[in-house]
Amino acid sequence: MKTLFAGNHLLAKSLLDDFFTDDFKFHNKSEFINKDNDYSLIFQVPGLGKEDISVKIEDNKLIIEGENDEDYAIKIRKVYSLPTGVKENKISAEVKNGILKIILPKEKSKAIEIKIE
Repeated sequence: MKTLFAGNHLLAKSLLDDFFTDDFKFHNKSEFINKDNDYSLIFQVPGLGKEDISVKIEDNKLIIEGENDEDYAIKIRKVYSLPTGVKENKISAEVKNGILKIILPKEKSKAIEIKIE
């Protein structure tokens, strides 16, 4: 398992190192975007459609799995630790034209004033 986040610091590793199993490997592009309101994960998943991919949250982990046995034996499984401050119940994903996009909305941080006695 690769850790995508360490505290609030992003690890500078490719998100898709070993994304595909030995059945189907190639060098593909991935992108991680850190915006004010959310994080976006964008993966190339050629040969996989909506019905072939599952994205779920379990034990504070983002789990991406996919399988297609039609033309090529394609099988993927990746597990990433979620960063703190993500609204887990608002995570969304879509796949279109071989691109999987996962949006992880951020919780708004609140400043708390501490009274000094």
